[in-house]
Amino acid sequence: MNERIPLSLLPLELRRAGGPAISYRAAYNLALDGLLPAERGDNGRWTVARDDLAQIAEFFVNRRGGHAA
Repeated sequence: MNERIPLSLLPLELRRAGGPAISYRAAYNLALDGLLPAERGDNGRWTVARDDLAQIAEFFVNRRGGHAA
């Protein structure tokens, strides 16, 4: 089973993986809009799959028109 990361830790996990710097608020808003591969659990907490980090980083890079760190 793929490890799930709380959305609140996504900015830190992306930076650790060499990805772009993002804000929690940006990630949360995109999750609410259905633009990030995030899931809301029965407890109301949003999570993302660790295996989706590269896809999420690419999404933010393309959105900014820049490059991942």
